[in-house]
Parts: sequence; C-alpha cells; structure tokens
Amino acid sequence: GMITIVLECIDRLNVYNTAAHFSEFAGEEAAESWKEIVNLLYELLASLIRGNRSNCALFCDNLDWLVSKLDRLEASSGILEVLYCVLIESPEVLNIIQENHIKSIISLLDKHGRNHKVLDVLRSLCVCNGVAVRSNQNLITENLLPGRDLLLQTNIVNYVTSVRPNIFLGTCEGSTQYKKWYFEVMVDQVEPFLTAQPVHLRVGWALTEGYSPYPGGGEGWGGNGVGDDLYSYGFDGLHLWS
Repeated sequence: GMITIVLECIDRLNVYNTAAHFSEFAGEEAAESWKEIVNLLYELLASLIRGNRSNCALFCDNLDWLVSKLDRLEASSGILEVLYCVLIESPEVLNIIQENHIKSIISLLDKHGRNHKVLDVLRSLCVCNGVAVRSNQNLITENLLPGRDLLLQTNIVNYVTSVRPNIFLGTCEGSTQYKKWYFEVMVDQVEPFLTAQPVHLRVGWALTEGYSPYPGGGEGWGGNGVGDDLYSYGFDGLHLWS
C-alpha cells in the first residue's frame, strides 16, 4: 500500500516539467524545493524496497517505466537508487535488461560525469550471484568504451582555468536597477595548451549559486568553465555555449 502511494505521488509530480511549471500550481516557495521533493520520493521508494525481494520483484514488469524516468535529470539521482535496489534484490531483472536500457544508463555519465551511482548500477548489471552476465558485460563494453574518455584518461588533458571579477549583479522584484549589462575583457597573456590544440577562450555570464568551475566536465565532475553547465553561458567568438 505504501509503495503504491509513493508511486502515485511520483506520477503526479512528473506532470510538471520544470520548477517554474510547478510553481504555477504550488507556489514559488514549494517550487524552490521541487527537485529535492522528487528525489526524496524516489529515495523513499528505494528504502521501501531495499532488502525486500518481493517488493523489488514488483518492478520486473515495470522496468521500462523506471528506466524512462532517467530522462528527468532533476530526479535521476533518486531513480538510480531505486534501479540499483531492484537489480541487487531481484536478479531475474537481469534477464529482461535490453540494450536501450543500458544506453539510457550510460548516457547519464555524459550528463552527470563520474557519478558513482551510475557506475554502481552498471556494476550490478555485470554480475549475478557471483556469476558473470556476459551479455550485459558485452553491451556495456560496446556502448561505453568506444570513443570515450569517461572512465579512464590515458592521454594528456588540457585543464581550464576560470576567473571572475569581484563585482556581482543582481535584481529583485520592484528594483529600479537597469536590467541590461555588458562588460569588456582585456587579455594580457595566454598560456598555451599542453597539446597541439589551439588555445580556447570563453567569456560569459554565470549565476553565483550553482556555478562551480574546475577541471573536468559535467555536473558530477565539475565544469570546464563558463557555458559548460546549467548555471552559465559563454561565447568564444564563434559559438554560444550553454
């Protein structure tokens, strides 16, 4: 009964695509916690089925439903918790895993970076009761390794340095502050990359909350710089990065 109630709550919240959409019905204060609410519901669901094989088995026939929810980035962390529990507690699910399921899971590495939850789920797909699941291992290898440097980096990497001014802009409702601003940047010196690639410069805007640049790429492992995440956008003279 409790699992059914949680699933109904999740389905009702999935009607809303963004926090702004949710705020139209629940108010701005609730919208600020929308992402947290959705993830907590999935984590609650994971806690209800963890260690209970019969409860996990309920999702054997709904695997497509569960994997399809991974497209919702705001809730993917909680969904991975549920998926991991199902795979660990119900080995029979491994028999119905298809290539499109594995591709959906692997795609989260591009969106979140080296997220340990993604790797935990992929690991649980590879072995069942101490026995290797060759079909899943082959699918993961074929879809994960070719043309990717996601997990192993064996070549020289150009790390990126970000700088920002000590002047910040902000607006609030009813403020008379001008809404449009621009700034100019003067480049005195540019250090060359370690590789033969041309030096890459970007200039842009970022939010003070959420934007955290450091070497790497993707939400789970930092952002190279402005324009690499959901909290900033940048321009390199040719392309707009966002």
